[in-house]
Amino acid sequence: MDIWCQWEFPDGHNTYINNITGLSQNQPPPQFRGGILTDHMGSGKSLCMITLIAHNRVRHVAIKVVIHST
Repeated sequence: MDIWCQWEFPDGHNTYINNITGLSQNQPPPQFRGGILTDHMGSGKSLCMITLIAHNRVRHVAIKVVIHST
């Protein structure tokens, strides 16, 4: 479930509703990034985060690599 949901009205205008607070606004909300991990102790949250960070770094570095053909 996302924090925001978008409602489109028949006249073509949109409104955005915050699913947590119930407040609405006409402007698109800022892009939301982040989250909360709430697993039990010992279930591997730290290992999952380290793996995610390492995977993202490898992917980010791989994108910057340029191969020159001879």
